[in-house]
Amino acid sequence: MLSEIIAVIVIYQKPIDDSKAYQALKPLITQGLSVLIFDNSTADQAAPPELIYHHSHHNEGVSGAYNFAAQKAIQSGKTWLWLLDDDTLVDPDFVKEVSTHLQAGTSAGLYVPRILSKGKLLSPFRIHQSLSKRMESIKTGLHPIEYIRPINSGMLIQTDLFQQAGGYSTSLPLDFSDIEFTDRLKDIQETMYVTKAFFEQNFSGDERPPLAKAKQRFAMYARSASVYAKTVAHPYHLRKQVLKRALRLSLQYFSPYFMAVFLKTSFTE
Repeated sequence: MLSEIIAVIVIYQKPIDDSKAYQALKPLITQGLSVLIFDNSTADQAAPPELIYHHSHHNEGVSGAYNFAAQKAIQSGKTWLWLLDDDTLVDPDFVKEVSTHLQAGTSAGLYVPRILSKGKLLSPFRIHQSLSKRMESIKTGLHPIEYIRPINSGMLIQTDLFQQAGGYSTSLPLDFSDIEFTDRLKDIQETMYVTKAFFEQNFSGDERPPLAKAKQRFAMYARSASVYAKTVAHPYHLRKQVLKRALRLSLQYFSPYFMAVFLKTSFTE
C-alpha cells in the first residue's frame, strides 16, 4: 500500500531534519512511501534526495499545501493522500493497520489515528452546531463525520474523495480549515475509520507561548473564525467559542488585547 500513498508534511521556519513527522516516516520512505515536504518558510533549503520538495514563495498555510499535494498525487497516480504537520509524532504501524483493513475487503475512504496532546485526546473531537469539544476517548472503528471530526494532521484520504470534496479552502490557511473541509466532506462521505494507532502532537491551545506570539496566534484564529462563521448555520456558537478563548487568554496573560480583538471581530455577513 505504501507505493499508493503520497504523504505531505508542512513545515514553517524549521529545518527538514527537525520535523518529527519526517523522522518517524524515514523507515517507510525506504519501503516505498513518497513524501512531499511543503516548505512555507521565508527561505528555501536543501532537501534529502529521497523527498519531493516544494518551497512556497508566500506562506500558503496548510490548505495551500494540501491542495498542492493532491495535484501531485493525481499527477503521479497515487490513490491516497496523507496529511501531516511537521511536529506530529507518527506511529508507522498506522499504514499497516489501514492496509490490513483494506485487504479485508472494506474501504472507509478516510482513515484517521487517535492523536494525543499532553496525554489527552486531541483528535478526533465532537462537533455539534458548529461548536467543537474534545472527548476523553473514542473507540476504534467507523464513526459518522457529521458528529465526529479529525484534525488535519494524520488524515489518510483517498485522492478522489479529496477532489470530490473540493479540496481545502484557501480562505482558511490554518485555523478551522479541517472543520470547513469536513463540513463539505460529510455530504459525500458519511463515515471515517478511527484506527488503533496513537499519534502525538503539540496543540497550540495546550501551550503557553510568549505574549507576542500568543497575540499573533489569537489574531489569526479570530480572523479565521470570522471567515468560517459566514459558512455555518450557527455563527453564534462559533462566536461563543472564540469568546471563551479570548477570556482564557486574557486571564493567562493579564492583557486586554484578546478581548479587544474579539470585540472587533465580526461573525455575521
